[in-house]
Amino acid sequence: MNHVLRFPQSPGLRPIDCGAQPMFDGDVRTRVARSAGAPGEQTVMATEFAAGSSTVWHSHDTDQTLVVTAGSARLDYADGPIELQAGDVVTVPAGVPHRHLSSGDQPMTHLSVTGYGRNHLQL
Repeated sequence: MNHVLRFPQSPGLRPIDCGAQPMFDGDVRTRVARSAGAPGEQTVMATEFAAGSSTVWHSHDTDQTLVVTAGSARLDYADGPIELQAGDVVTVPAGVPHRHLSSGDQPMTHLSVTGYGRNHLQL
């Protein structure tokens, strides 16, 4: 089944409140267009982070590509941050610990594309 993610709203794809999930810190909502169920497939999500909200430090079994679609973001790595703006695209290599967050005083939305595999929280 194919889904279309339309910004800021996607008919038929209800936002999921991620605030209680251990992967996130703060007010975060996501819409899943596709969930990877087997090797070779990809999970595609549009995630909105309220100002100051973030993921926790984590890594993935596969590369993850992020496309910032609104607001400003920061991608933190152990050796320093990368500042991102709407329209920026970055790929985080498999196995590299990182976190993504809204870096401005406005919400930030990014599209993430991640291959099949596990997330590894760095708590």
